[in-house]
Amino acid sequence: MKTEINITQDWPMTAPYVAVLPFKGEDILLSQIFSRGWEFPAAQRQSSETYEEAAHRLLMDQCGTQPLILGKLAVEDLLIERPADGLTDGSADELDPVQVVYFWAVVDDVSPSQSMDVGEPKFFNSKQIAAVPMVQQKKVLYDEAINYAKIVAEQLAKVSA
Repeated sequence: MKTEINITQDWPMTAPYVAVLPFKGEDILLSQIFSRGWEFPAAQRQSSETYEEAAHRLLMDQCGTQPLILGKLAVEDLLIERPADGLTDGSADELDPVQVVYFWAVVDDVSPSQSMDVGEPKFFNSKQIAAVPMVQQKKVLYDEAINYAKIVAEQLAKVSA
């Protein structure tokens, strides 16, 4: 799979997917996709939604939380395999370009519900994330997002003091 990540403020008009890197302090919140393990909360954007609306929806659906602060992070260009017969049987006849729009977010506590689409979300600290393949594969995004989260946390601490 070819991947190109652009840290940018230029957003595509039709990217079908949205993902969020949500933080509470320096801990990142991941959702558990049963077949794939721990991942950044991500979902397909509905045609009637803005990217920001999709980010809010997927955080609630997958993690039981809403962002206190949400910021633009990056656009990732991917090539994904398309099954030859339209079914997911593992055979592919060509690659389709797909874009994922990423956000960083600051969140508070989570309140998982029985209706969530995925397993119970979990906060991971900086030592625990070393064992999470998704975070290691997207290390550039993680590093950029945690920098934003740290800046916000420092500013919030100053305001609270």
